[in-house]
Amino acid sequence: MNNTTKTFCKTTLAAALLLELTVGAQAAIINVDNSSCLLADAITAANNDEATPGCSTGNGDDVIELPTDSTITLSEALPAIINNVTINANGSTITRDQAAAEFSIIQVGSIDYIDNLPTLVLNDATITGGSRANNLGGGISTLDASLILNDSIISNNTGGGLTLSRFNSSEINRSVISYNQSSAVGFLYGAAISASSGNLTISNSTIANNTSNSGLGGAGIYASNYYGALNLGIYNSTISSNTATFDGAGIFHYDFNQFTSTVSVVASTITNNQSQSNGGGIYNDSADFTVSQTLISGNTASSNGNEINSTGGTFILNDYNLIGLNNSNGSTGITIGATDIVPTQSNLSDIIETTLADNGGTTPTHKLTLNSPAVDAINPANCATTSDQIGNTRGNDGNGDQVNGCDIGAVELQAAQDDLIFMNGFETN
Repeated sequence: MNNTTKTFCKTTLAAALLLELTVGAQAAIINVDNSSCLLADAITAANNDEATPGCSTGNGDDVIELPTDSTITLSEALPAIINNVTINANGSTITRDQAAAEFSIIQVGSIDYIDNLPTLVLNDATITGGSRANNLGGGISTLDASLILNDSIISNNTGGGLTLSRFNSSEINRSVISYNQSSAVGFLYGAAISASSGNLTISNSTIANNTSNSGLGGAGIYASNYYGALNLGIYNSTISSNTATFDGAGIFHYDFNQFTSTVSVVASTITNNQSQSNGGGIYNDSADFTVSQTLISGNTASSNGNEINSTGGTFILNDYNLIGLNNSNGSTGITIGATDIVPTQSNLSDIIETTLADNGGTTPTHKLTLNSPAVDAINPANCATTSDQIGNTRGNDGNGDQVNGCDIGAVELQAAQDDLIFMNGFETN
């Protein structure tokens, strides 16, 4: 590295540190106590950089702290979040009074502040009981805004769990999106997560038991290029037991013939999803898909492609995937690669444990069975991720066969914890 480069790096680092200190100095911490300072007032203070009854003055990119393990029941919609805000929920639940009118539990972005492009960081929250017409996001809805969701639960919302609309750059980390449903009359968007442009990364999360009645599909993930190209990445995650009246119960991409979306699915498990039309696990309309080291098995579709139905775009495999059951890949519009596995097993229970369970970590998962063909299927040098969905190190000898390969899917099988001294018939009667 020459002196000019060193000087540039030092200058850049100093500028970044100064910016961080400046932002930190400007931000305010607003403590919600659910009596004198309500959540609605705290959001108003953060939006307007002013004091509100019972709440301290907002100032810049504010942090709102909720009481630990509290329940906030809303009788009316909260103000839309229009500036950058972090909400530390500290295990609290935010829900809607079921006698109240329909509204999203949290709205990020507003048509009246379309140029603000705010980001909400939401930590350790449960969002439930929301209801929003036309699948615009009963739980959380964004408009020209971004969401970073960490360690949270989005469940039992109607009109979609999360709807991310236009120009967003969002993340979902270590979270559970479950038991959400789409509006009965909604045409666009889906049940759990809907994204229609921008960037979305989903990591170490579980999307399960969501139900879509949408006129297109997408019970687990609804993706489209309606407002622009969507770049969707799914890593170390489980998509399970979602049900769609139409296409793509697990993952659904619909092309509006405007931009090319890219979708990457890496080291994940897609299973038990049911479509009443095409693509039980994945339905792809014209996106460029890449699937790596992922287990796609036990999904069903009434028409084409129990596991995958791809029409248009590209669909790249050949990176240690397990697809299908009983010597059939159960898919249409794809080409199985030389490193991919089409299992001979006829029962899903011979590949994974079919019930979502607490196998460690903070999200429910499907553990591999001891003799699953997914176990040790990947040379450790080729592992796509260093740890699995629940934090286990990749590349251990989970089945005790002296092979330290990485496993296909979201969860790495762990070695049994039995007392080795008394194994293999060495016990005394």
